[in-house]
Amino acid sequence: MSLKNFDLEQRPTKDSVEDRTIWITYGWDLVNVSSLFLIAKTAETAKAWRDGINGIVHNYKLRHACPTTALQKQ
Repeated sequence: MSLKNFDLEQRPTKDSVEDRTIWITYGWDLVNVSSLFLIAKTAETAKAWRDGINGIVHNYKLRHACPTTALQKQ
């Protein structure tokens, strides 16, 4: 079951869908990529998720590891 933008906007919240959306793009190279969209209940929750994901992906110990593998391990 997929939700349309209209359905997401009808929920009682003061934040827009754009403020609550996290867009993750990943892939093996710069041409073959996939996208993953996550929608949080509030903009504050989305910011916390973004900060957490950035902390995992940009960890200096994982610079030479595949980001997809790092996300799967977490």
